Amino acid sequence: VTSSINVTALNDAPVLTNGSTLSYAENTAAAVVNTAITVTDVDNMTLASATVSITGGFSSDEDALGFANDGSTMGNIAAAYDSNTGALTLTSSDSSATLSQWQAALRAVTYRNTSDNPSTAVRTLSYVVNDGINASTAITSSINVTGVNDAPVLNGTASLVYPENANATAIHSDIMVDDADHTTLTSATVSITAGYASGQDVLGFVNDASTGNITGSFNSNSGVMTLSSNGGTASLAQWQTALRSVTYSNNSANPS
Repeated sequence: VTSSINVTALNDAPVLTNGSTLSYAENTAAAVVNTAITVTDVDNMTLASATVSITGGFSSDEDALGFANDGSTMGNIAAAYDSNTGALTLTSSDSSATLSQWQAALRAVTYRNTSDNPSTAVRTLSYVVNDGINASTAITSSINVTGVNDAPVLNGTASLVYPENANATAIHSDIMVDDADHTTLTSATVSITAGYASGQDVLGFVNDASTGNITGSFNSNSGVMTLSSNGGTASLAQWQTALRSVTYSNNSANPS
């Protein structure tokens, strides 16, 4: 007697292995997230698509995932990033990209942070590939973002014409103060760095309600006005007002 056995093959999902951790510092270039990820599939030599998504700690106005195709190693894989969701979608036309091409593509996915004051929450990236029928189980990579202190910035130009015997006059009424990652500042100096005539030139500052707890002290030997905020609590707006109110006077009847 004989018996027949009909074997039905079932599609096996592709498999990803090897998560990773990336340390990313503020203001650095886009960095590859995972260079060790592997892609296998026991019954398919090609895959259709993949997604790399920021599933934890996502900041839509800061985080960006990137991908640049290298045709020699990544075939026809193309990518599109959705900045609203943090998802990078990769696809292969006609599902023709090979496992090795998909592995090279996933290893080339980059992370970049565009903020000068980034959130330092850990970002979790989830990787999934799909063979056109079944999706793999996700693996994850982590990104640790480190903030870097940015120096405050001053902008504006000014030129004061001061006649002999005039009253103390504000020097720079349109100076602008900014800081990308601080809302308060500690100190400032206004210095006469050229042409200083000790005994004639005087810089002045008078605190009022608009300048918070900023105080000023003028050194007549060096021509330097030092401004400081106790505890560094004065706001950027208060510092801007203070710097705009610094005055110059000359107390000589025969000035240089």
